[in-house]
Amino acid sequence: SSCRSWGGGSARRACRWLRSAQGKVGRAEGALRSSRAYLFDRILAGWERALAGRELTLEEKTEMLLGGVQAIDASVKAVEFAFSAAGTTAIYKRSRLEQHFRDIQVLKGFFSESRFETVGQVSLGLPPDLGFVAL
Repeated sequence: SSCRSWGGGSARRACRWLRSAQGKVGRAEGALRSSRAYLFDRILAGWERALAGRELTLEEKTEMLLGGVQAIDASVKAVEFAFSAAGTTAIYKRSRLEQHFRDIQVLKGFFSESRFETVGQVSLGLPPDLGFVAL
């Protein structure tokens, strides 16, 4: 679906036939779908626990955080690949990829490596640097 969503023009046609692009799109699709499934699984588990009147543990909150930052990380990589593969056609405002690229860079800025560090801190038995995870 990634190549199809690029819009019309030569970038989409070229992408469709390049084996290297096909493999990268397949990997991006796999990363996006698996990270999305994990995120939804963790959110559902947290929701069910909340409905049962039980507080989320630090580990459960951290798993939800991990699901979110992993989904964002997979999304960033997928959009950056598509932007790169489209070449110069992606740099123009008329390109849907240009808008997607700018939007994903904003998310990347907000959910950077530091959120993976928060997950690592909890996994290693350290207090998280992100306050709401510890609440």
